[in-house]
Amino acid sequence: MLPPEREVECPCAMPLQRPVGFDPRGWPWRVTACVRCGVVTVVEQIISEPRPHDTRCVGNRPLVLDPSVLAWLASWPRVAGRDSDWSAPVFLSASVKARREGALAVIEADERTAQTNLSRKERFFRAGVPSEPAPGPMISQLKHFMQVWEGLRLTETTPYEELLSHVGTHGFPFALPYLQQRPTFEADVAELLSSSDVVRRRIGADLAGHLDLATPAILDAIEKWLDERALDARDLHSALNLIAGLAQRAVKLAIPLERLAARIGDSDYFLKERVTDLVAQVKAPKTSPEASSRRKRRR
Repeated sequence: MLPPEREVECPCAMPLQRPVGFDPRGWPWRVTACVRCGVVTVVEQIISEPRPHDTRCVGNRPLVLDPSVLAWLASWPRVAGRDSDWSAPVFLSASVKARREGALAVIEADERTAQTNLSRKERFFRAGVPSEPAPGPMISQLKHFMQVWEGLRLTETTPYEELLSHVGTHGFPFALPYLQQRPTFEADVAELLSSSDVVRRRIGADLAGHLDLATPAILDAIEKWLDERALDARDLHSALNLIAGLAQRAVKLAIPLERLAARIGDSDYFLKERVTDLVAQVKAPKTSPEASSRRKRRR
């Protein structure tokens, strides 16, 4: 097992380690490269929780993958910088090498400047991604590599249903621009929310929630969902999560929510409680930034 601070099986200085492909924070399965020697290792973090909610990495266990799959993962770009830089990642080519931290810092600074105005898709292609899909089965914990690989290959001519299949996956950011380009996009989302198919409703909820859509057509479709669909808690929570995000802009849904609470009755205490709380949330008066600021000053 490797110590917590080391994620690559090599003797090189640890500051020369860089994540491969993605921001790894919050993810116990990591692909990490050394930019000095080029070794790439896949590890699983071993987590200890000595007290509730006090989680600590106590070591990194290297995983053994098919060599061809590991080589495919190793061909993805490296994520530049430290963890504070990873939310809007800058990518380095898999071929980049640096013997010392100073040299790596110069390379990263140059790439940061070069990629300032590029989209994430353009940044990936600038650094280089595999030209072929993974050569063998990918462990489920690393399926996001394949999801992004597929997402990067979407174009304006990709069929609508194929674009929808990427919603809710790591390929979603690459499908979304093409979905939004459709002249019927708002009607498409409303149709998804109104669908009799639970999977399509959840896709609609993901789209509406991500884009913060609260148009009359969207609210009408959510109302239909609340009124006409079966009392399936998992399905309804998708609708409730969307409404919670819209907050007071979904005040039109207060009465449909009350009808839903009545339909639930005594069949599901916790679901009914959430619906009741949501009624209060959407009815709550909007607070202006000025009023909020005045309250803070009075405190």
